[in-house]
Amino acid sequence: MAEVSNKLAIVLLSGGMDSCVTAALAAQSYRLAALHSDYGQRTEARERRAFEQIADRLGIEQRLVIDQRYMTSIGAPRSPTAVLQCRPRACTPRAFR
Repeated sequence: MAEVSNKLAIVLLSGGMDSCVTAALAAQSYRLAALHSDYGQRTEARERRAFEQIADRLGIEQRLVIDQRYMTSIGAPRSPTAVLQCRPRACTPRAFR
């Protein structure tokens, strides 16, 4: 295993599987700081718990949770599975089926 660098890497940690694996891999080579975004998603409470648990497990002391709930007021979907379906002059949220 490689020696952990003194360099700091910031990981965007949603609490999901992909960001968990990314953080674990980064922790093998760097000191970590974790960033989590609350954008008004329905799953926020569970994602926030997972963020804290993953950060605890990886020994990440520097943590920042940013409040981006204003995104819902400009049309961002509250569901993590929603996408924007763009047409000329208009973008509307549409959930995966």
